[in-house]
Amino acid sequence: MKQIGLIIVISILLFSCNENNKKALPNVKGKAYELTVVIEKNNWNDTPGKLIKSIFNAEIDYLPQPEPEFSLTHIPHNAFTSIFKHHRNILNIEIGNYDKTGVSYEKDAWAFPQYYAIIKAKDFNDFAEIFNKNKVKLLEFYKKAEIKRMTEHYIKFKDKKLCDRIKKEHDINITIPKGYSLDVDSNDFMWISHETPKYTQGIFIYYYNYTDTNTFTKNYLIAKRNKFLKKYVPASRDSSYMTTETRAPIIFNEYMNNNDYTAEIKGLWRTENDFMGGPFISLTKLDKKNNRVITVEGFVFFPNKSKRNLIKQLEVICRSLETE
Repeated sequence: MKQIGLIIVISILLFSCNENNKKALPNVKGKAYELTVVIEKNNWNDTPGKLIKSIFNAEIDYLPQPEPEFSLTHIPHNAFTSIFKHHRNILNIEIGNYDKTGVSYEKDAWAFPQYYAIIKAKDFNDFAEIFNKNKVKLLEFYKKAEIKRMTEHYIKFKDKKLCDRIKKEHDINITIPKGYSLDVDSNDFMWISHETPKYTQGIFIYYYNYTDTNTFTKNYLIAKRNKFLKKYVPASRDSSYMTTETRAPIIFNEYMNNNDYTAEIKGLWRTENDFMGGPFISLTKLDKKNNRVITVEGFVFFPNKSKRNLIKQLEVICRSLETE
């Protein structure tokens, strides 16, 4: 028993030391979805750099203007000083005569909360083989890092009053950060917005009875979306309203989120009889407790400007939806 108690005490002390060490680290620098690539200039301009750019600079396929998954900054190893070591996301490329090659991952190497990966390869061919084998995992490593940071930030700065109202009046659990206002609140639809002089971020939450097993299909969900938006979201001109842009690609995915089956739609919205538009993301879940379907979606209006980070922020908010 004494040995068990000693093990518990040691475990607590080690955990406390680890947490204190993290708190002692400086905060990460840089904007969301930025990646610092530590690589020599000749390698950046050759095969390694081209392969890295093909994945991290790939265009996001549901935005109206070309925007990359990540904004890349590359620096040589001799310039990798403390100012760069505190960046939020770092990918280190080392090519040389190494006995052990491959990819390794680390968190909070020089700052907190930091995500760091290093690829060691013997030559360009070896690098290409290693990178192609791990490229999906590498991309997800940094994407999940950004999602985790934003999720924790929104929980910390949650608008408790607004979230409690949504829970009380609609029996819906969702995390909305401070800075948003409830503009429309009906018996089956809510419009929550964050307005600035430059752009608009909007959140729609709507729900309806679950009666059809065909509910969780792209066409059904888009038809429902258009019906709700026509009713509740007018545009600036008479007889104009928000709808779905069907002339552009519409991405439909299915996966588990917060232990719930989730149907996800990403695409573009537009206004009927008007000239407004932008990207949106929509998540739909079955609320078994209330036998209803709940959809939460985010949209951005920011003409001719970068919308990547704004829509990514809304995606995190949408993913916070939980059903009981």
